[in-house]
Amino acid sequence: MKKTVIKNFYMILFFSLLVMLDRVTKNLAIVYLKDNEPFEIVKNVFEFNYLDGGNSGAAWGILEGQTAFFLLVTIVVLIFIVVLLIRINRLINYIYTKKIEVMYSSCRKFLLLQLIFVLLAAGAVGNLIDRILYGYVIDFIYFKLINFPIFNVADCYVTAAVALIIISSLFILKSDEFDIVFSAKPVPELFKKIKIDNNINTNFHDDNSENKIKFDSYKDENENNNITI
Repeated sequence: MKKTVIKNFYMILFFSLLVMLDRVTKNLAIVYLKDNEPFEIVKNVFEFNYLDGGNSGAAWGILEGQTAFFLLVTIVVLIFIVVLLIRINRLINYIYTKKIEVMYSSCRKFLLLQLIFVLLAAGAVGNLIDRILYGYVIDFIYFKLINFPIFNVADCYVTAAVALIIISSLFILKSDEFDIVFSAKPVPELFKKIKIDNNINTNFHDDNSENKIKFDSYKDENENNNITI
């Protein structure tokens, strides 16, 4: 229980720092970039360029002007992420509480998945705050070389999180592990088969221990007989 509380604390801290970084960069963009010339990092390649009027669409200006729609979608996505984070917490707690050793390696993958979803949530919240405060999202990062749409730090979180989810589902998480996380079944029901297998292994070890005790007893009897002779 104590470990769970500590882990949740670090998750919340990680989320808070990500959102704070996004807010700080956007506030700096308002103070130093708005109504000013772009700040060049690499000439004709990369610069900080405040987008006048902001972005009322999704990342990189997609579906511009649909503020109410994106507010609703963001809230739904955040609810979904919170539900998933709670579920992963229950999965990890159940595995360690019931000592399902065959799933210990999966817990590390589930923890990685939690971090990815926290990253996604931070990006969604960062842009949600902009939509609530200003009615648009503040964008200021610009790759001038390829004329890429202007974006912000929160967009980077979302992009990185989506990329990591794809990589995890293809190369890290096994299909069974992925199904467990996204299953609608209660957590205990998911582990019935694994629990049985674990009990079989435990009984096997107990039988070995019992045989070892019998063998030692037999050995002692023989030694006693030898001494008597």
